[in-house]
Amino acid sequence: MKKKYSINRKGEAMKKMNYSKERLLTRLTSTVVLTVFLLMGSSVNADIDNDKPILIIGASYENGVTPIDDNLFGPFYGAAVNYGSYLSLGDALVRNDQLNGFVINEARGGASVYYREYCGPDSCGFGSWQGYDVQFQKALSRVVIRDPQNPMNILGYNADYLIMGTPTNDCLHAGGVEEPQLVSDQCTTEELNHVIDGYINIAQQAVAIGITPIVAIYPDYNDINWQVFQTAFALPWVINESTYNELKGLFHSRLQVEVPEVLLVEAWDQFKPIGDGLHPDFDSSTNAAKKIVKAMKEHIK
Repeated sequence: MKKKYSINRKGEAMKKMNYSKERLLTRLTSTVVLTVFLLMGSSVNADIDNDKPILIIGASYENGVTPIDDNLFGPFYGAAVNYGSYLSLGDALVRNDQLNGFVINEARGGASVYYREYCGPDSCGFGSWQGYDVQFQKALSRVVIRDPQNPMNILGYNADYLIMGTPTNDCLHAGGVEEPQLVSDQCTTEELNHVIDGYINIAQQAVAIGITPIVAIYPDYNDINWQVFQTAFALPWVINESTYNELKGLFHSRLQVEVPEVLLVEAWDQFKPIGDGLHPDFDSSTNAAKKIVKAMKEHIK
């Protein structure tokens, strides 16, 4: 009888253990389900297609990393803005909790709308930047959907939005034009429009394949500390206020007329620079990302 009683007690103990395991498994399952539900909920609230990446082209506001080749050579020798201690708009969009974190960022610090060599005081050729047109084609190559039966046949692109960098480096400062710094000067109205021509061409290409361009409106001239920036980079000149405002005005008015599909966003209306006087600080980039996400959500409605 003792043996039988022992067996029964062991059976009951096993039942209790199994019951405890079932309860633990149920709790774990419930926790996982709740967590997944909450995560799904945060994505659903975004009202943005969370399976698709955002494409980004531009310059250092969008990506603080300068280009560098296989020989470890490039403009500024491949240095990053603030030695890497910098939150670009592209990184801020990855961090934004209403997006999926999928970003194809082909922007490069120091870039211009057109191909440009780095120009020092007396000469050019110390590394170069690809233009926004090449950046755009590279971004598209990451998301192109090809026909498996005929790879030359493009079925579409896994992207809905293209963020185009503003401000560009074109005409903003010596070294931001294709001339040695000491012989360069403020851009003329014709040269400003030439920059905008290239920008509009890319925006129109995006619209033609069903991708909506998003453009952050230039910050106010006085929000940037031009004197600090000029000193920090030892530049003979930086853009003056009248030329900057002409560039900003032409840029936004022409975009609205020639590419009405573009989303113009006051992303830099709370702009504050880091110590170099030019680049946005952490809060500025974070706020800019929020403004862009809001514009995307309103565009979808």
